[in-house]
Amino acid sequence: MTELGVVRRKVKRAERAAVEALGRYGVATVHEAMGRVGLMKPYMRPIYPGALISGTAVTVLLHPGDNWMMHVAAEQIQPGDVVVAISASSNSQCILRALEYGASIGCRTVALTGSDGGKVSTLADITIHVESTQADT
Repeated sequence: MTELGVVRRKVKRAERAAVEALGRYGVATVHEAMGRVGLMKPYMRPIYPGALISGTAVTVLLHPGDNWMMHVAAEQIQPGDVVVAISASSNSQCILRALEYGASIGCRTVALTGSDGGKVSTLADITIHVESTQADT
């Protein structure tokens, strides 16, 4: 089960030069270049071609409407990070603010959205939409 309200304060970040150099390749290519195999089955393909993003991922998963924890999470992100935000309603104010703040300091943003994609999908660099009938606030 995922714990909400937990903040990882010591995020081990990849070297920026390495992220930039490897960022143009797909994850599977980098994974295999490191001598690893089997990350993904050969038949699996990207959700949509051309969606490349790289950096240290910082996931923002909050209780709906938990503005204070959003501020705590925002203190952890740094320029170059990838902010991953999840919102079933696609309009959660806390998630919207996390994406806006991340973009304002030079982070890339990814949103996992439900509902109709809402406002969250307009703020993220990459949006992955999953149809949902449940919604947060």
